[in-house]
This record gives sequence, structure tokens and C-alpha cells, in this order.
Amino acid sequence: MTWRTSRELRAPMVAAMTGNDLGHPSIRQSGEAQEAMCAALLAVLTSAGFTAREHDNDMSPFGVRVLAGPADG
Repeated sequence: MTWRTSRELRAPMVAAMTGNDLGHPSIRQSGEAQEAMCAALLAVLTSAGFTAREHDNDMSPFGVRVLAGPADG
């Protein structure tokens, strides 16, 4: 499961990255938003009975891997 920031947040970050402006605040803001959403997704899924963890794909560092659904009962 993945989540992306809005285009309004993503566009300045992409422009900064492609322009090699690695200190631009939009890069930090985008990373913090993605990290927060990953934590929120994990919390919501776990509370609903799913088994989930952060995805181990280093090309998608804020992805969530759902391992199992809630147990029947």
C-alpha cells in the first residue's frame, strides 16, 4: 500500500530535487508528510485487525505492506 502527497506538495519537491537544491524546505516537508502518513496507515490498519508493517522496498521507503487481514470472528 502506498500513499502520495498532493501535487501541490510534490511539485516543489520534485523541482528542488531535479534542480539539485537538496536543502530546499519542500524536500523535508514532503518526507515528513510521507513518514506521518505511513505511521497513520499502520495505526489504522493495525487497529482494524490487519497485520501490517513498513514495506522493505528501499525504492518506496514509506510504503506499507499488509501481511494479513483481520481474523474472522
